[in-house]
Amino acid sequence: MTERLPHWLRGVLTLEAAYRWRALATEGSDLVISGGTALAVQLRHRVCDEVVCVPVGSLLREPVTVAGMAVASADDVLVHLLWTESAERLADLRQVELRTPLQVEEGLILLAHVRPELSTERVISDLSEAAAGLSGEVGDYWAERLPEVAASMAVRGFVRRVVVPRQRGPVHRPALTLGSSGQVWVEPHERDGQPVAGYWRRR
Repeated sequence: MTERLPHWLRGVLTLEAAYRWRALATEGSDLVISGGTALAVQLRHRVCDEVVCVPVGSLLREPVTVAGMAVASADDVLVHLLWTESAERLADLRQVELRTPLQVEEGLILLAHVRPELSTERVISDLSEAAAGLSGEVGDYWAERLPEVAASMAVRGFVRRVVVPRQRGPVHRPALTLGSSGQVWVEPHERDGQPVAGYWRRR
């Protein structure tokens, strides 16, 4: 069964995970590959021993099809990694920052948009607690980055509320272009006593 998967894909899946992928594809599953599995498919940075799936309706962007399965976009993968605990979460998040245009700050903005019941501050605190128990390059990386993330989110004012402009039209999809443009949405606010309209700005 696994010989029907592309050679490069078999290289990022254990034998059991490859069989699981192929079984889902054969039965025509409408689930979407996400989390660490989707990131490994995109970056090929490690081998996955599980196939992480989410419902198609929970996505921000259209997935791509790989070997018969829908695979989530980098934006959706980042959001999934931020709120779902896994053994490789911090290592995977580090790879996102090192090897894609995305940063954790952008993921937190997106997460607050799709999961408003989650506290941004709590997510950062959970990541910090997990990082405190790590040694080596992953632990060192997040020991330096997470205080920066917390300060950045507080300064930008995105900790408690997020306003993202929506596209016009019947679908009203969020106009989220963070992953490709490297921009963030600045809410309407006052500066020196003068009202300032919302606008996109570069990180």
